[in-house]
Amino acid sequence: MRKVKMATSTMAPIATPESSTSNAPVRSRMKTARWVSIASAAILGAIVASHAAPASAADTIAVVLDQAKVLQLPPNTATIIVGNPLIADITMINRNTQLILTGKSFGQTNMIALDRKGNSIGESTVIVRAAKTGLLVQRGLTQETYSCEPRCQPTITLGDDPKFTRGAITAVTARSSAVSTASKN
Repeated sequence: MRKVKMATSTMAPIATPESSTSNAPVRSRMKTARWVSIASAAILGAIVASHAAPASAADTIAVVLDQAKVLQLPPNTATIIVGNPLIADITMINRNTQLILTGKSFGQTNMIALDRKGNSIGESTVIVRAAKTGLLVQRGLTQETYSCEPRCQPTITLGDDPKFTRGAITAVTARSSAVSTASKN
């Protein structure tokens, strides 16, 4: 059997209420040190949380793919930066007091509002999601999307099979041509 030598501690014992009153100065110093440690940990935690915490629910904007949403901007906004314009795009309107946010592709990005001096005055996370009203048909590795209101009709969505997408575009183009021709007669 192997013997293990235990290390001895050079630290003063923790004072407890049952300790004798002769340790009162030690107990007082330890209480102060404990409160300083707790306060330091709380302050450090607040600093880390304020810099590393994800956006709260109030700072998150959800938009549906291929749909737009009108949003109010913080006062004095001069510039809006979109982290990934392939996911979401914006158009500023009404003298920089509103913007139109459009979902371009599935995913998550962010928007930062800057004032005229370049100071950040607001930031939001943008999440682009799929519409909840469609029907997704998965055939092996290919995908087809249908809009089912009230009958299911092909619609074009990111990730659809290229052959299916071409067929849907051809159908829409043919219908548009027929409507245009009929309106001229």
